[in-house]
Amino acid sequence: MDNHQIPAADLTADRLALAKSLVVLDIGGTHVRCAAARSGAALEEVQQLSTQIFSNGDPVKVLERIIRGFAADQGLHDFDVVVGLPATLDRDMDVVLKINNIPSLEGLKLRSMLRERFSERVVLEHDIVLQLMGEWFAGTARSSRSVLGVYSGTGVGGAFLLDGAPIRSKSTGIEIGHIPVRNEGRRCVCGRRDCLEAYASGRHLLDWSEKYAVPIERLFIEAKNLPSLAYEVKGFLEDQATAVSTAITLIDPELVVLGGGVIQMAGYPIDDLIEMIRQRLQDPELALSVRFARSMLGHSAAVYGGMCLLSKSK
Repeated sequence: MDNHQIPAADLTADRLALAKSLVVLDIGGTHVRCAAARSGAALEEVQQLSTQIFSNGDPVKVLERIIRGFAADQGLHDFDVVVGLPATLDRDMDVVLKINNIPSLEGLKLRSMLRERFSERVVLEHDIVLQLMGEWFAGTARSSRSVLGVYSGTGVGGAFLLDGAPIRSKSTGIEIGHIPVRNEGRRCVCGRRDCLEAYASGRHLLDWSEKYAVPIERLFIEAKNLPSLAYEVKGFLEDQATAVSTAITLIDPELVVLGGGVIQMAGYPIDDLIEMIRQRLQDPELALSVRFARSMLGHSAAVYGGMCLLSKSK
């Protein structure tokens, strides 16, 4: 793996130009994480909740309660709000058009509804775009001109930044998890068949854990000792490599950031994944020139992404 580890917190107040406080809600497929910043510095406290919190009641009221409660705990009063969503948003970044894991949010003018509840700025963004902007602003991708981010967690998401700004035809990130990889007819959570997520996403780890009687957090470690599990892991990586190499071929980034809960798991064979990706790229230019780096900011990425987003917004 390429050595592209840059210290995370070399940020100045002049560069940030963010005097206000900021609360960021990072909504993923399984968890909701709430974090904050004050005077351009990310606070250490991160609150984690299950997305099941949206199962009952008004989802906007739930969001408001989480944000206000966390802000009060951190002693924040006047603060901007950034919400990262694993969703398709409309062109105005207001309406949630599609969100597979939290259907109660679909169809809502979410930004408008939150703006009625908070006096300062409210911004919505695709969750992977937000995390990758954080890595560009303060982490492993800092100041790289063209960056593709691939994040493997409950699902698989992607984003592409050019000079720190997201490139997209509409409002979503790059839907790497919905690139077709096989022709076996397996149903994806999006309703279509043969998407990458139907074969190689975090949703499959629970099945493996039950099948092989191995704790989820040790699956990639124990695969070295269990040939059948190792075979399944190899197929998992090959499907991921096919989708990621497809995106690289189309976009031609200088750097690929690999992140997400699955890739951060103990024993995850990231070097094997990178080698499989390179084998699928055109030789010699793409295969040799593209660099890879693991995401480094963890839960702080969304906060720094929020800072970056607000520093660019009017």
